[in-house]
Amino acid sequence: MGVASARVIRARNKIRLEAGQRYGIKLEYRKGNSGAVAELLWKIDSGEKVPGSVAVRVLRADDRKKAATGTVAVDADGRGQDIMDLPDLPDGAYEVEYQFGKVTGRPHGAPGRSLPAGILPFQRIHFPWENNQLGLGHKVYSPYTPVSVKGSNVSVVDRTYAINAFGMFDSVVSKGRELLAGPIAVVCETADGREKWALGKVSGEKKFDDLAVFSCQAGCGALSVDSAVEVALPAKWRFAFGTWCEIATPTGTRLCQSMKQAITNRARRPSG
Repeated sequence: MGVASARVIRARNKIRLEAGQRYGIKLEYRKGNSGAVAELLWKIDSGEKVPGSVAVRVLRADDRKKAATGTVAVDADGRGQDIMDLPDLPDGAYEVEYQFGKVTGRPHGAPGRSLPAGILPFQRIHFPWENNQLGLGHKVYSPYTPVSVKGSNVSVVDRTYAINAFGMFDSVVSKGRELLAGPIAVVCETADGREKWALGKVSGEKKFDDLAVFSCQAGCGALSVDSAVEVALPAKWRFAFGTWCEIATPTGTRLCQSMKQAITNRARRPSG
């Protein structure tokens, strides 16, 4: 067996050995960046055949009454795993009991033997958050407040964003304090120099208490930009802001050589 890139690799082979004869065994493996483990295991082939599945029962621990049943497929070594669909069990202690069938194919007509049964205990607890609908709808829960739209401004989580024709921000005010040094814009340059933009209308509406959408348009002699903006409060109460742009080049216009986002930085205060 070898381990490579956190993946278990199993190698299996059958060899014939003579009784009383000594054999040399060499095991080689290579360690990667993380920890590594190598194991050499063997068993005598007795000709037995392990049943291909194991019966599973879920029992109440106090009175051993059956709560559910199922089967799990196993390999030739009796190993397997599966997921069982259980009914909504009441709170309490339970046990998973598994039992193999009889092993067959023993030599010399010997009767089949039974593999040992096993019991795995577990506790069923109904937690308060099970099956609730929090975060699946559009309801906004206190202390958070619904999204508010006024013209091209949207307010959410103690901040007000002024959205411009590029689908970006002209202003971001947090608790009365402006966070931007200046509007965020798009710069388009052609062979004739920097293009002058014709800023279109910014339309916004509140779709739900936790979602507002905006459409924005801007154009110049080289291209036009249509933007869609979503402002949302996801279930985990993180503010999400997404912008999608479609850029079109009108026929017969100047060729855009470069386009970039322009963000104004605040002037640094002199030291000392």
